[in-house]
Amino acid sequence: MTLTRRRMTLIHAAVAAALFTGLLSSGCRSARESAPDAAEEGAAAEMDVGARLKPGLTVTLEVRVLGKKELEVKAKRVSGNGTLVLPLVGVVDVTGMTLSRLSAELTKRYSEFLVDPLVILDFVTDRESDAASPWGYVTVLGKVKRPGRVNIPATQDLTVSDAIQRAGGLDSSAKDSAIRVSREKPDGTAESLDVNLRAVGSRGESRNDLTLEPGDVVFVPQMIF
Repeated sequence: MTLTRRRMTLIHAAVAAALFTGLLSSGCRSARESAPDAAEEGAAAEMDVGARLKPGLTVTLEVRVLGKKELEVKAKRVSGNGTLVLPLVGVVDVTGMTLSRLSAELTKRYSEFLVDPLVILDFVTDRESDAASPWGYVTVLGKVKRPGRVNIPATQDLTVSDAIQRAGGLDSSAKDSAIRVSREKPDGTAESLDVNLRAVGSRGESRNDLTLEPGDVVFVPQMIF
């Protein structure tokens, strides 16, 4: 009887250990399985960082299925009320969306018509004077050949000299050593910055070639003889 009881005790202990190990393993699997959800949410949030759609911006659209191009829209401008009218899906409200968020939305909508569609979107920066840039613009005034608005490129590294070049270059009477950049600070106050492009060109002082921000106003004064 003693031997039998010992055997039963050993069997019970083995069964309990197996059950505990199974529960522990199941718990670990559950934790591991839940991790991708959090990671996916983080990745989605990270992908949603970037320029946001607004009236006046222009985008291109391409929809592919199994590597074959099914739809293409070469240039579509966001309307004044913040919508795009696209093939098959019709009117889409896009105000405030990034391209990644819009791509996810269009993937759902085109899935009603196509199998596993791949949606490819991109911004188009028009060369027309009235076209808006998703990265904003600066205004160049004074003694330049084409005063007015200059769009900030996708690289967002527009400098004073670049902006003046895009505005047609300096006028013959321009004073390139005393260019003034006016900027509105986050608290609403104004800031003025002086740029000496002559030093940039003659002495290679590239640090003086200020990188501009959206909304900046660049004023090139006239040289006094």
